[in-house]
Amino acid sequence: MNARQINKELTTYLPMLNNVQQKLLLDVVKNILNIEPQTKRISLKKYNDELEHSSKQIDSGQVISHQSLLASLK
Repeated sequence: MNARQINKELTTYLPMLNNVQQKLLLDVVKNILNIEPQTKRISLKKYNDELEHSSKQIDSGQVISHQSLLASLK
């Protein structure tokens, strides 16, 4: 779906919402806009270092199964 199609759908659906729903949607959009600038990308080196570190943890048995994790959360 391209930007034109998205814009067309938004302008089609927006009038169908009541005032409360429109305000909620506006709040969601504002929250999304406030979150994204805070997102920082890591460097490729840091990414690869983290992958290597995780791989070493797996190789040395420093893991927990999904089932064990769920049990510990209960």
